[in-house]
Amino acid sequence: GRKPDPPSTQAPARVETAAQAHAAGSGSITGQAAFGGSASQQKIKMSADPVCQQQHSGDVLSQEVVAKDGKLQHVLVYIKEGVQGSYPAPQTPVVLDQKGCLYEPHVFGIQAGQPLEIRNSDPTLHNINCQAKLNKKFNIAQPQKGMKTTKSFDKQEVAVPFKCNVHPWMSAYAGVFPHPF
Repeated sequence: GRKPDPPSTQAPARVETAAQAHAAGSGSITGQAAFGGSASQQKIKMSADPVCQQQHSGDVLSQEVVAKDGKLQHVLVYIKEGVQGSYPAPQTPVVLDQKGCLYEPHVFGIQAGQPLEIRNSDPTLHNINCQAKLNKKFNIAQPQKGMKTTKSFDKQEVAVPFKCNVHPWMSAYAGVFPHPF
């Protein structure tokens, strides 16, 4: 018979992917963003574009500061420093949809190099004006329902603002990170 190999004296390999990190027993962070002040959401006046107004049965409120039951909504939590290893960008796109003349989601995270698919689900003109400071800016039109455009970001940048020049109440924010955390 063959003798078993002796146990390895080498240190374990460094965790290199999110899946491996999870399998290695990494932890998770949960919590809520408490909001101690008072916030009153402003009503959005969509009457300038009847297509937008017709898609809602009641008042539409701004998404800029939303607090429910003392908890802040539209919050992105991320690991700012201390992440080690290399994390290849996923090829599955993050989707930013224009639906009901609002961006969905209002706040999102994306990994540098990961595709961002921007969709127009509305039967009206939208333009996507990305005002990045460290990444390449873009300002594109999507005049028809069903249009899709794919973009990506190369560098880490927190709070990349998006707006629609046609509908000034539309805004969204992206956090671009070199890791999936």
